[in-house]
Amino acid sequence: PDHRKRVLDEVRKRLEERRPVRLVATQVVEAGVDLDFPFVMRALGPLDRIVQAAGRCNREGRMDGLGECLIFELEGSGSPRGWYRTGIGLAHTMVTEDVTTLDHPTRIGAYFRDLFTLTSTDARAIQRYRDDLAFASVAEKFRIIPDGSLDVIVRAYGHSGPSGLLAVPVEGRGVRWYREIARYSVGLPRYEVQRMEREGTITLEKGGVRVYEGVYDSLVGIGRGDEPDPADLIADTGSEERRPL
Repeated sequence: PDHRKRVLDEVRKRLEERRPVRLVATQVVEAGVDLDFPFVMRALGPLDRIVQAAGRCNREGRMDGLGECLIFELEGSGSPRGWYRTGIGLAHTMVTEDVTTLDHPTRIGAYFRDLFTLTSTDARAIQRYRDDLAFASVAEKFRIIPDGSLDVIVRAYGHSGPSGLLAVPVEGRGVRWYREIARYSVGLPRYEVQRMEREGTITLEKGGVRVYEGVYDSLVGIGRGDEPDPADLIADTGSEERRPL
């Protein structure tokens, strides 16, 4: 969270000063992040996600005219099964028919009617447990992310904040401490945490706090330090020479 805040602060500053800024991000910026770009590119997705991303284009109406939102589809790309893939298929049809009215309430209403017709909104019969006020069963059976994730503290984050907080004795850690330490945490899939624990990259400290002891990159975040350079994936089409991947 601290890293994300610093990046977004820099983005907002550049936008305010009308300096060049290109932000490549996941869907995290589609909700709860107030940004205003003159030009937005969004990979084809469910209609509500497309509209949400487009809402970051000329958001504050500072431009003389409209902003521009480009929807693209990656060749050979896949998508998660279930409602997300169904939503992409419906959005693809709507984009093909008329891309200029995607945010019209009538079309959005039609999209959700089709989506709810083609997908199960209660595949695990959660509503029955809710009707019976069996909230413990609801909590057990319903997971937004089935396997869940675990938070780990990144000791090597750019300054002494994490190390200083981790040096505080367990008995001196109150609500404020946990709120502060959360700024230096990252959520990882459970299987990834288990793998790193076996490798010794993650340690379990007193008080049940997991600490990531590996390297931290100011651009891509955590890693073991042996990932390939992303630049190696870009081929120079003007040269006969190719770098092995």
